[in-house]
Amino acid sequence: MGYCYVVINAQCRVLVDVGSAFPHSVEDLLRALRAVREEFGEPVRLENMDAVLISHGHVDHFSGLTPPG
Repeated sequence: MGYCYVVINAQCRVLVDVGSAFPHSVEDLLRALRAVREEFGEPVRLENMDAVLISHGHVDHFSGLTPPG
C-alpha cells in the first residue's frame, strides 16, 4: 500500500493525487482513507472531498479521476 495525503482545514478537504484507475490502486486508496478515518478520526471519504490536487502528470497519480470503461 502506498501513501494517502489528505489536507484538511476548517474550509475544505483536499485529496492529493488519486492513483491509477486499476482496481488494486482504487482498493489501496479506499483502504488508506479508511485508515485516516480510524487512526485520526477524520470523516474523510471520496464522496466528501472538496478538491483534488494532482501533483504531476504521471498516470499513476491522476488516472483514477475517471474510472475505466
